[in-house]
Amino acid sequence: MLLDFNKIDKEFLKYYLSSDNIKSQINKEVGIGGGVPKLALHRIENLIVFIPEHLQQKKIASILSSVDVVIEKTEAAIAKYKAIKAGMMHDLFTRGIGENGQLRPAYQDAPHLYKDSKLGWIPKEWEVNELITVAKDNQYSFTGGPFGSDLKTNAGFKAELLNGFRQLAAHPEVATAPQIAL
Repeated sequence: MLLDFNKIDKEFLKYYLSSDNIKSQINKEVGIGGGVPKLALHRIENLIVFIPEHLQQKKIASILSSVDVVIEKTEAAIAKYKAIKAGMMHDLFTRGIGENGQLRPAYQDAPHLYKDSKLGWIPKEWEVNELITVAKDNQYSFTGGPFGSDLKTNAGFKAELLNGFRQLAAHPEVATAPQIAL
């Protein structure tokens, strides 16, 4: 089967062939022989397509191409902000926030603000404990199991954990932390 590219725009065809309309038709036409899905050429040739006039095809392809560019830029921005967040998390979880509400100076710049711990240098005021020491003593807490301590995946525990995160987010120092505008 040869396509006449005087009648159909290549970009339009690319988008059209990936549309739900065509995918739906192809899924109906796929045959299974010997356990392997296959699509015979005669079934592809018989797909029902609509072909607007050439100028309309170009406009449609241009619009979809513009959307693809926006999607690519958005995905790049998301990746950038994820990297920024990862860096912020590292700094916040290792340096903390000072009395002024700003990120505490690094250990190298203010060693008197830090103490050595199993986890490395941390703010003096922080404690290092096992997670079980901050868990509530109730049926949804940690439990011993045949493979050591095992966190129950009970809906009640999940609700309590979520509630704990909500309380943390509502804490004045966390709630007033600077936000990054996207």
